[in-house]
Amino acid sequence: SPDRLYSRVEKKYERWLELKEEEKKKMIKLIHIINTIFGTSYGKYELKLLQKLKDNLLQNKELVNKIENKNKDEIKSLFQKYYNKELRNKTKFNENFYTEIENNIEVKNILEEFLIDDIYEELEFVNLINHD
Repeated sequence: SPDRLYSRVEKKYERWLELKEEEKKKMIKLIHIINTIFGTSYGKYELKLLQKLKDNLLQNKELVNKIENKNKDEIKSLFQKYYNKELRNKTKFNENFYTEIENNIEVKNILEEFLIDDIYEELEFVNLINHD
């Protein structure tokens, strides 16, 4: 019935908004960690840079095709190559922020773990929608 369909779509949309809100909170926490390690005061602009980094990875069809339908552990080794390449490409556009990440293995790994988790969750959610 149309009401049931509307209800399902509404629930999925609400879940999507929750995921986006969780993602934003995680990114803010990540920026805080980076600020603490480097003694910097990164903020909204760098949040957008992180989002752009993630979006670029999600838009990489080769990466998405390789990691779809795999578990989180399986995608880690696949992900690293694309992550490193994207980070190197980004360094050209905002040298300070990305270079600091690139040159600090701890922060680089924290960001990589965050992105793996976040991209995995997003692809899992999209797959749920497509299979429903």
